[in-house]
Amino acid sequence: MASRQRIRAKISKTDSARYMSHLDFMRTFERALRRSSLPITYTEGYNPHPKFSLATALPVGYSSVTEIGDFFLDRYVDPYEFARIMNEQLPPGVSILATSCISLNSPALASLPQSSVYDAFLGAAARDEDLQNRVEGFLARESVQYVRRPKEMSGGELGEDEEENAGAMGERGAPNLDSQKTPPEAGGKEPGSRQNGVKGVKKDASAKNKKTIDLKKAVLSLKVTAPGAITMWVIGCRPEEVLESLDLEHSVRRLATITKTHFYVKPRDKWLDPMEFDTLPGFAGRAKWGM
Repeated sequence: MASRQRIRAKISKTDSARYMSHLDFMRTFERALRRSSLPITYTEGYNPHPKFSLATALPVGYSSVTEIGDFFLDRYVDPYEFARIMNEQLPPGVSILATSCISLNSPALASLPQSSVYDAFLGAAARDEDLQNRVEGFLARESVQYVRRPKEMSGGELGEDEEENAGAMGERGAPNLDSQKTPPEAGGKEPGSRQNGVKGVKKDASAKNKKTIDLKKAVLSLKVTAPGAITMWVIGCRPEEVLESLDLEHSVRRLATITKTHFYVKPRDKWLDPMEFDTLPGFAGRAKWGM
């Protein structure tokens, strides 16, 4: 059945819920929707699921008061009632703060340019004067190059015995007799190198997958807003990358408490609040809940 209503909700994720992974966060809403009496639209297929989507995936450990979700319903439900019913089903730390009716033809938020505002509280370990100097130094630079390192492979690096076996096996696991008969001193390659389609030493792949970004272009705004606290408006980068570029000590960065306070999309030429983007006439700013 085709959806007849699309409700956009602003969601908070705080307290112990901030340690919830994105997948568990999605499952939390799926279960809440199934328990509720709401006429939610279900996907088609052998294993139907409630039809909804979240704009972004919040990293584990982050708090947020501005997660955005779109929910599709089979018939009209008052946005106030939707928020009330859902909040009765959601666990502590997760709640709907505001709702609005959105056009069914509005593009998915994930397909639009996105930016977010974060508050990073570094605590008493960060000296205010030193923090201000680091921020001013960051803003004064023409570019801030940051190297993103690929995640470590789950299996780790190959051991010596595994490297020998890898060098003697083809892609499908069949013995490669040529590699066994060609020792390094006879012109063959060292064990663990890329040979006969075998991926050997991992560091070659790691070097290839490294990506350098200019944080100066990714940070739209950066300032010290309170003792030991930084507010940053970023696009395409994570707050911990900005904190690392400030050359703060690891012990200070590790204890930082990060909260996402605003979220914007850019459908045309300026950043907009998604709660007011493509809102149906008569519903703009109307369905506030708990604000």
